[in-house]
Amino acid sequence: MKRLCIFLIPLFVFLLLGATLRGQLVNLAPSGTATSSSQGYGTIAADGNDGNRDGAYANGSVFHTLNEAVQSFWQVQLPGVRYLDHIRIFNRTDAIQGSVGNFRIIAKNGAATVFNQIFFPSNATDNNNSRAWGTSALRGVQADFVRIERVSQTVPAANFLTFAEFEIWGTTTAPDPLLTPASISASPGGFSTVAADANDGDINGNYNSPGFPIYHSLTSAVGQFWEMTLPTDYLVKSLLLFNRCEALTTTTVKVSLLDAGGATVWTQNVNITVGTATPYNFGVLLAPNTGGRKVRIETLNAEFLALAEVQAFGTPLVVSPPVVVNGAASGIGASTATLAANVTSTGFQNPNVKIYYGTVDGGTTPGNWASVVDLGAQAGAASAAVTGLSQNTAYFFRAFAQNSGGTDWADSS
Repeated sequence: MKRLCIFLIPLFVFLLLGATLRGQLVNLAPSGTATSSSQGYGTIAADGNDGNRDGAYANGSVFHTLNEAVQSFWQVQLPGVRYLDHIRIFNRTDAIQGSVGNFRIIAKNGAATVFNQIFFPSNATDNNNSRAWGTSALRGVQADFVRIERVSQTVPAANFLTFAEFEIWGTTTAPDPLLTPASISASPGGFSTVAADANDGDINGNYNSPGFPIYHSLTSAVGQFWEMTLPTDYLVKSLLLFNRCEALTTTTVKVSLLDAGGATVWTQNVNITVGTATPYNFGVLLAPNTGGRKVRIETLNAEFLALAEVQAFGTPLVVSPPVVVNGAASGIGASTATLAANVTSTGFQNPNVKIYYGTVDGGTTPGNWASVVDLGAQAGAASAAVTGLSQNTAYFFRAFAQNSGGTDWADSS
C-alpha cells in the first residue's frame, strides 16, 4: 500500500507567565463582619453582606434597620486592609421605599478616615424602580472598614435603611490601572444620552438619575454598538461593564477586543439583562488578558443598547516572541497530508504562522526547506492540507511563528 511517512514531535505544555489579572477583583464584603445601628423586622446585619442579592424581604436576605430617630447605619469590618475599587448596592425588589438615599459612605484604614462622601442629596437609589446602584468613587482607596449611614430623615421621607446587599469590590493586591480612551464612538445616542456617558466615571445605571448617566442608543436593532479606542496597543487585562438597572433594555451583547486594524483578537457573548428574578444582575467583569487597541460592545438582538459604564484595565502592550509547536499530521494519503501547528503562546499578539516541509530537514533556515505553507495570523491550533507529495517518501515539517516581538521555531521536525 502506498503511504506517506511524517516525522512528528510530541506536544508540550507551555505555561504563560504574565502579570496578575484584574480578574482577582471580588466582592470583599462577605469576608467581613457586619454591624448596624439596629436590626429590625426579623433581619440581622449579616443579611446585608451574605452574598445573596435576593431583594424580596420574605425570602430572608434583606437587611432592615428599625425606624430610628438617629442616623441609621450599616457597616462592615474587613479582615485586613484591601484595595477598594467600587461599591454596588442592591435594593429591595418587592417595595420601593426610598430608604437608600441621602446617605454617606465612609471608609477607614485603621483609625484614619480615608474616604467620606455624601451621595444623592435629593433622590434615592431605588426611586424609579431602580434595583441597583454603584459608585467607583472609592477606586484606589486602601481601607479595612466601610460604613453607609443616613444623613437626613426628611428627603426622602424615611428614617431607616433597607437593602438586599451591600457589595464592596476590590483586591488584596494593587489593581491594574484604568485605561483612558483616546476616542469613543457609538451608534447615535438617544433619549438625551451620548456615547461619552458610558465612560464618564459614573457607574450608576439608573437612567432617571440627574444627568442621565447612561448611554442609550437611539435605535433598537441588531448591531447597535459602543466602542472605545485606546491611544496605543495595550494588554487589556480586564473589562468592567455596568448595565442599565431600572429597565429591561439590553439582553445579550457581544464584547470584542480589536487590534489597530479592526481585526477581532478576543470576543465573548455576555448576558447583561438586569432581570426580575434573583440574583439581580448589575455589573460584569471580563478578563481578556489580550493585547488590543479597541473595545467594542454590540447588540446581538433587535434591541436598544444601554450601558452605564465600560471600563478597561491593563498596561501598555509589550509583545514577546510567540511559542509554537508542531501538531500531529493527519489525513495522510498517497500524495496528500494535513500538517498542523499549535501556537501555545501568542506573546500578546497573534503571530503569523508558517509550516515548512520537505524530504530533507531544513532545520531553522527557511531557504533549506523545499516548500512552505502560510497559515496567516493564528492563535492556538491551526492546520493546512498539502498536496503533490511523492509516494513512499518520508517527509519532515516544522512550524514557524512570528510577531513584532520575535520569532519561534518548533523544537524539532
